[in-house]
Amino acid sequence: KTFAVLISQKIRGVAAIDWIQVRQYAAFAAFFDTPICQPWYSMGGLATLTSLTPINLLPQPLDVLAKAALDQLTFGVFYTAVFFIVHGLIGGKSLEDAVKNMRVQIWPCTRASFAYWIPATWLGLSMRDELQIPTFNCCGVVWTIIQSLIAKKLEEAEMARRANTRWHVAAAVLRVPG
Repeated sequence: KTFAVLISQKIRGVAAIDWIQVRQYAAFAAFFDTPICQPWYSMGGLATLTSLTPINLLPQPLDVLAKAALDQLTFGVFYTAVFFIVHGLIGGKSLEDAVKNMRVQIWPCTRASFAYWIPATWLGLSMRDELQIPTFNCCGVVWTIIQSLIAKKLEEAEMARRANTRWHVAAAVLRVPG
């Protein structure tokens, strides 16, 4: 997580390392990500959920793809919601503000993540057990890079829009009625 945050900051052009953000992600990884994801993926959480469905009757690799989709439709949504709330709290927001932010962010982020995380989860679940968590971590770094590139493009577009708006306002103010 820390490596991904540092890459993200570099992509976004942050002048100096934002150590507060680095600490936020490190705390999140230590107190939520690892304690929740490890049991879910490596100690039977997803396997238990899958056993309640007919997914295991599907032929390979379709069964792993179905597990990945089930994972993202259940645990993925839960994880994303908690991610926004915990990051808000760690970042100094009140619980109420963190929940409000999560409600705004959850569905756009969830929709976008399905396109990436279902194939990424399929990749992780296709690995031997001891390689699953490292594979998910690598996929997480790639996801952070993608999100950082998107955020940078959005920031650049917003800056261009503001500059264009200022130009039009200045031109309108400077116009002399003819």
